[in-house]
Amino acid sequence: MANLKKRSREETSTKENAGVAANKKRKTPTVKPNTSTKKEKPKPHSKKFTVDKLKKQPKPVKLSSKESHAKAKSLRIERRQKDCSHYDVTVEIKKLWEDLRRQDMSKDKRMQLCDKIMTLVRGKERDFVFAHDTTRIFQCLCKYAPAVLRSELFSSLKESVLEMTKSKYSVFFVRSLLRRGTKEEKHFIIGKLMENARRLLTHKTAGPVVEYAYNEYANSQQRLSFSRQFYGPSFMLVSTAKDQPLSEVLNLQPEKKPFILKYMRETLESIIHKDALSYTFVHNLLFEYLTHSDDTDRQALAECLQEHVPHIVHTREGAKAGMYVVWYSSAKGRKLIIKQIKPYIEKLLVEEYGHMLLYAIFDTVDDTKLVSKLIVSTIIEKMQVLVDDKYGRHVLHYLLSARDPQCVNKEIRDFLSIGDANPFSKKDSDIRRKELRDEISSACLAYAAEHLDKLMSNGSLKMLLFSILKHASGDQSPLLSKIVTLFDSPYSETASTHVLNDKAMRFCIRKLIQNDTTGSVADQFVDGIKSSHLSTYCQYEQGCYLVLTLLNSSISDQGKTTLVKLLRKHKDAISKLANSTLKESMLNFI
Repeated sequence: MANLKKRSREETSTKENAGVAANKKRKTPTVKPNTSTKKEKPKPHSKKFTVDKLKKQPKPVKLSSKESHAKAKSLRIERRQKDCSHYDVTVEIKKLWEDLRRQDMSKDKRMQLCDKIMTLVRGKERDFVFAHDTTRIFQCLCKYAPAVLRSELFSSLKESVLEMTKSKYSVFFVRSLLRRGTKEEKHFIIGKLMENARRLLTHKTAGPVVEYAYNEYANSQQRLSFSRQFYGPSFMLVSTAKDQPLSEVLNLQPEKKPFILKYMRETLESIIHKDALSYTFVHNLLFEYLTHSDDTDRQALAECLQEHVPHIVHTREGAKAGMYVVWYSSAKGRKLIIKQIKPYIEKLLVEEYGHMLLYAIFDTVDDTKLVSKLIVSTIIEKMQVLVDDKYGRHVLHYLLSARDPQCVNKEIRDFLSIGDANPFSKKDSDIRRKELRDEISSACLAYAAEHLDKLMSNGSLKMLLFSILKHASGDQSPLLSKIVTLFDSPYSETASTHVLNDKAMRFCIRKLIQNDTTGSVADQFVDGIKSSHLSTYCQYEQGCYLVLTLLNSSISDQGKTTLVKLLRKHKDAISKLANSTLKESMLNFI
């Protein structure tokens, strides 16, 4: 019995220990005592709430509109006086400036105002030139002040030129100094910009000022000095009496070529990454680098520039640099370039330099289907615009006749020949040109047939007509028929309206007949002009030249027989021709 009681007590103690352990494991929430010192808000029915509510609060005095404006103005003046150390002077010179910039102000009065302003700002010029409002007063002084005061103003601020160039507001004062300053002042400013060109070029505010000074006021030697800053640290430190272009520098110091080109490449890559490619100065650097570097370096830089080609082709050097990019880009890179310029094709077609980029694309891109889809289709759609524009006609000439010396000048032909040795074009150039010419020919022939009178209105349009007749593939008979009808009328040397009395048209027709190896053009002339009208041609010198050209061409036997019969009828008139060589040639066919 005692053992049973003992076992029962042990079991009970074990259960109690297990319960305590379970309670320890179980986390019981603890209630934190409220230690907040905030006073409870009185309830609406409390006595305190009722007393506070019944207390009379003082109402603010309501000001009139005039009084509130006056108060706001006084507060504004107090605030500005605290912020601006020369507030009173600023107010005074702004009042004088309001009179100074009036157009009806007399010259003497204007000089007095300039003197007063200079008296007030003397010694404090730097404090005013960087402010958004007072810097305009300095621009006005630069415009109207006499040379003595302008020189004094420049002398006090010339050491701050670089700082002003980077300032959002005073940069316009620097532009005014460049525009209206003396030769020595301009030279000083350009020198400062030149010394820091590499750093300023990528600055958002200073970059346009460098471009403005370079394009508008720098002479040829100063421009070379600008470029010299990008050849390396040694060229920055050493100044010469006469700076030289990169080609001469490399000829005189060939051992420095790798270092110069490496430094230029690093600089250009940083410019590309900072989107500063719109400046003419950068275009010159790109062209110089691509001209003198080897194929490997050209390919590396071309890869960086493929997405930026539309931004550099608006200047002469930029367009040539863009052509290098096309030449030294892979097939994939050229496809990317074409897609990048797609939104700007209509603009490039009529640009003075931008249209040359299209020459490089026509010459090197093997995927003529892509070129036809994205570029030639736009040319066909905007045919009227291109015919009316000088550079648009150049593009049409190039598609039809490629590098014909009559249409493309020697300088451009020589430069285009550089791209012929590019390592990425695989298709034969003649095949590529024929495929593009076939794409444009039908549209050109249709336009010429529809607008023949317009194409014969001046010499440049007649040259385009001749290019279409000479090179366009396809059925030319509708166009030739319209041209022949112009000749189907009696000819006389005194008839100024006759087409044969037009020198450019005579040249076009004779060249067209001479270049026709099948004789179809000559036959069409003989068949399309009435015999009575053609007989009048044999009585005058210019008419005889056309008949002689027809006889010397690949004309059919039937056509030649018809012409010879006409010559025999007018043998006496031919014998009276003043030109003995022409007369002898004509009589030989009789």
